[in-house]
Amino acid sequence: MVGIVLLSVGIVAVIRGIGLIQLGEARARERSNMTALASQKLDEVIATADPTQYQQNGDFQDIGESKYSWKTEVNTTSVDNLTAITVTIERTDGLAQPVELSTAVYQPPATTGAGGTTP
Repeated sequence: MVGIVLLSVGIVAVIRGIGLIQLGEARARERSNMTALASQKLDEVIATADPTQYQQNGDFQDIGESKYSWKTEVNTTSVDNLTAITVTIERTDGLAQPVELSTAVYQPPATTGAGGTTP
């Protein structure tokens, strides 16, 4: 009788362990997806001629990822022509921690025909 109880407790523990592993895998998969979306959006912002003019927030409904939203933050830095860009991806239902990716982009100053620069 004691053996059956111990076996039952062991089986329950194993089943719980498997459930926790599956939960961890799902969270890792979600985080990976959110990071890929953040990377994609960061590349989009960098590709624009002027990141400060880029839209500041939105969602991913156009690519079928309606449960995620994004926002960008574009700031100047203490270095001339260097812009700091941060993209944050969040679940619209708030069930996961947000993912942030940041980078800095150098935009060379425009040059004039006389060898000088223009602002």
